[in-house]
Amino acid sequence: MTPLVTTNQEREWVRSIRNATILHNKDNVTRTKAYLQLYAQHPELHWSLLAHLVSRNGGYQMTDLKGETLDSLLSPKNHATLFSFLETANAWIFQDAFPQLMWYALNKQRGFHIPSTLLRHFHVSVFNEAAWIFFLRSPATRKAFLTCALIENEQRMIEVRHLSRKESQAVVSSFPFRIQNVLPFTHVIFPYKKSVLLLSPRVRGVTVSQFELVTERIRIGRVLYTLLYSQKSTLKFAGNWAKETAHTGSREDLWPKIYSRHRTSSKKIWSPRLSSVWPAVNIPDWQPEDWCKTATLPDTFHYGQASYCRLTDHTSALRKATVALQTMDWIGDALHEFFQ
Repeated sequence: MTPLVTTNQEREWVRSIRNATILHNKDNVTRTKAYLQLYAQHPELHWSLLAHLVSRNGGYQMTDLKGETLDSLLSPKNHATLFSFLETANAWIFQDAFPQLMWYALNKQRGFHIPSTLLRHFHVSVFNEAAWIFFLRSPATRKAFLTCALIENEQRMIEVRHLSRKESQAVVSSFPFRIQNVLPFTHVIFPYKKSVLLLSPRVRGVTVSQFELVTERIRIGRVLYTLLYSQKSTLKFAGNWAKETAHTGSREDLWPKIYSRHRTSSKKIWSPRLSSVWPAVNIPDWQPEDWCKTATLPDTFHYGQASYCRLTDHTSALRKATVALQTMDWIGDALHEFFQ
């Protein structure tokens, strides 16, 4: 039950957080930037940097639908359906998580005197309200705990509010969605060091499979957290790169030697800016339901870095896959001209 706002100050806090969430929830680019801004101010919020880097990948996947490699494989209707599916998940995670991060930032400024009950005005699950209370008892030692709680919460939230619905299940089981699983664009990656030979970052990450399983998405989130925070050098490089490289949704942000935002570049793969191919859309309304009431709470909740995670460099594999796709495009164009 949402508590009553009893003071003008509490009303102002609620209004401020809501306005900021609406302002930054316009599209993938504004969300991604907002995550990074909060992390820059509050580096103890590990999840915020992780969300920024994952959100960058979400933007790449959205622009891939209109880019050179996928545009010819899918119909305009499939483009729109897949974009809507990705955009809804992206936006709803932000709508759920960003008010929590803003509440923490305000709370920190006020000496941690803002009650956790304020979170209920933003329909935060009781699971995560409890997680914030536990975190604030010892913020210096419970950063990993909070990160893992947010990973768990956000994936279970979109499972109940988005992925469990019939229309979303139809998208996940559709042929166009399955096609992406055999292409190199289902990797979630982030840069971890400079490549002297390529003059662009080397990357680590994971390949997303079994997306329909909430437990698998949670596992992937925890592995990505481990990849990012297990080595100080990786964290420093990825953080600095994120601050220095504006997110546009184009893969040129990451690999300017391979991709180009400009379609006229014949030697590179066209990867457009997100804003040039997808307009900002209204976020679908959601029911303010708590996933804890309709889903089973995890039997166990281990937190910290995943010791089983291998630090695998994905750079070579992604480059090979990209070259293969370029070859496929070339062969397709040649056959098209031959049979004209």
